Amino acid sequence: MKKGQALLLIFFIFIIISILTGALAAMWTAEVKARSLERNGLAAFYIAQAGLELAKNLLRYYSWGWAGETATFGGGSYTVSVVSVSANEKRITSTGSYGNATRKITVVILDTFTPKDWSWQEQ
Repeated sequence: MKKGQALLLIFFIFIIISILTGALAAMWTAEVKARSLERNGLAAFYIAQAGLELAKNLLRYYSWGWAGETATFGGGSYTVSVVSVSANEKRITSTGSYGNATRKITVVILDTFTPKDWSWQEQ
């Protein structure tokens, strides 16, 4: 192999290694961003759940007429709204925010508070 051919071969190997390194760096950056979004979404969900649990307890033990609130919690915030569906039924919507993520949970409860009323559904 001549000197020029060897230099050309080394140059192509260097280009291939550079392309692979760049692709790995781009994949790593995308993975870090995805994990950050997932972490923020989970934190927002838990914050929304905390607001929902507060609302259920306040309605059950203190005042059936409580209408909701906005508060900070766990590095984020939640907004809880309570709407009357009927005389003995309320719809609680809790929206949690953390970083750039927002999650919403809604539940309909009865003033009798049977065990099934303590479950919720994320929207």
